[in-house]
Amino acid sequence: MTNQLKTSFKNSPEKTDRYFILAMLVLSAALQILSFAPYHIWPLGFVSFIPLFFLIDKYKLSFKRAIRWGIVLALAFYTFISYWLYSTIIIYGHFPEWLGYLTFAGYCIINSSRFILFFVFIYLTSRTKEESESVVNRLLKNRYIVWPVLWSVSELIGWELFPVAGANLVSGDDLFIQAADIVGIHGLSLIWFLVNLSLYDIAKRFLPALKPAKSLKPAFAILVLFSLLHVYGYLAKSYWNEKQTHFKTANFAVIQGNAPLAFSEIRNVDTFRYNVLKNITEQTIVLLNEERSKNRKVDFVVWPESGIPLLSFTEHTKLQQVVYTIQNEFNTDFILNDIDPVRNASGRTEYFNNMWLIPTDQTNITKYHKIILLPFGEYIPLSYTFPALSNLVPEVSNFTPGDKKALFNSKIGGILPSVCYELMISRFTLDFFEKTNKKARVIVNLTNDTWFGKSAENFQHLELARIRAIELRLPIVRSTNSGISAYIDITGTVLNQTPQNSRAERIYKVSIPERSNSLFSIWGYLPLYIYLIIIVLLQLFGFVQTWLKTRASET
Repeated sequence: MTNQLKTSFKNSPEKTDRYFILAMLVLSAALQILSFAPYHIWPLGFVSFIPLFFLIDKYKLSFKRAIRWGIVLALAFYTFISYWLYSTIIIYGHFPEWLGYLTFAGYCIINSSRFILFFVFIYLTSRTKEESESVVNRLLKNRYIVWPVLWSVSELIGWELFPVAGANLVSGDDLFIQAADIVGIHGLSLIWFLVNLSLYDIAKRFLPALKPAKSLKPAFAILVLFSLLHVYGYLAKSYWNEKQTHFKTANFAVIQGNAPLAFSEIRNVDTFRYNVLKNITEQTIVLLNEERSKNRKVDFVVWPESGIPLLSFTEHTKLQQVVYTIQNEFNTDFILNDIDPVRNASGRTEYFNNMWLIPTDQTNITKYHKIILLPFGEYIPLSYTFPALSNLVPEVSNFTPGDKKALFNSKIGGILPSVCYELMISRFTLDFFEKTNKKARVIVNLTNDTWFGKSAENFQHLELARIRAIELRLPIVRSTNSGISAYIDITGTVLNQTPQNSRAERIYKVSIPERSNSLFSIWGYLPLYIYLIIIVLLQLFGFVQTWLKTRASET
């Protein structure tokens, strides 16, 4: 039986093997999905790539096969992890079911780039046939050196609408994820990949169909590093938990109004605006009165993204009156989201997804135009070139991206403004932090996840965003329209979160550090980039050597 199994592996895949390959790709996708939010069975994430390594070892990769594997893996992964997007496409895109299925499948395939790139890179590196025993070639033969780099490069350059890094899959391992304050989420992804590879090499010793690794020393060295990172995580979390008890605090009143989405079919826009504004105002006043009765000062009132849809602070005096009246009554600053119309140099009005800080004295009011817009949510790609595209999906906004990164200068120091999707992107948030002279002391994120209903998306979005608190050791105040609102402290602990799809209010007593206190905030991804560049250059050198030897042998 064992000999038959070995023979079938060595031959090119027949029909039975194709089913086996499909099963292994789906198994890898399932392990990844179960390790991530909302399930958080994170140990599965550390073995989720073992089926892929098994396939790479046992079936010779070709370019076409690399593409096929990447697409199949992506279809399996995104179909289940992003299932909530299908209903969003049907409901708000007004698509028939068959077109919704095709659109969703297209989304999954477009998101497959990182998986495809990884398999293609493995294929390309396997074609290097230089046999010399130089230091360079010994390095290039070491999978522990090359393969993690191939994955990291694929992860960094592969496009993904909702960016789920490898380490995000195991972010439920709260001690491991604390090391994001050293290397960031993408640096941890490289380590996550190495742990998968180490466990695979150890497992090969017990699988008769596989050739065991020559040495398990690299595997055990990685597992020692993995253990040390957990020790670091325990010490770091204990240190910051104690440290933040000595920080100054500020009270944020977060209002979750659960406002309905603004549809183009609304017949009486004024009535819609009035009712939404009335509801969130009543929520705010009730909460502030409760706090005043307890002699507690509220420093900031925070309304979420789309908490007052179809309203503009600069153009609607009723909204201004409500905000100023609350401020005068309760002596509090205001942070809110609206649509900001701005006439450009050519006379055309552009609309921005905007965030305001309105101080108590109503002077030095500052705003931030969202920079990273969500395609098919806040704009239709190519709609500027083909305006008719915007009419196909009327619920999708037609915003212009902002172009300025600037902090809100508040009474507690610098507030880093963030709208929805932006906080999921590690490199964007780091760049924002660096370009504002690293003066941020708290991140305030306004979000609207109403589009996706009561689904796993709410938990996934929160989980992707919370890692920024660990990377920069800055607290996050997250205010959402329909959930999940939360305060995330500098250890990444999610506190007093709100339920989904309901009205809710919270007072968050936020510990404010004097400055960011992480190594990652000092050097960012520079160490990772240097390592990746060195290995990539060595790999290119190996390709050139192989090409030159091939040319020489031909002549």
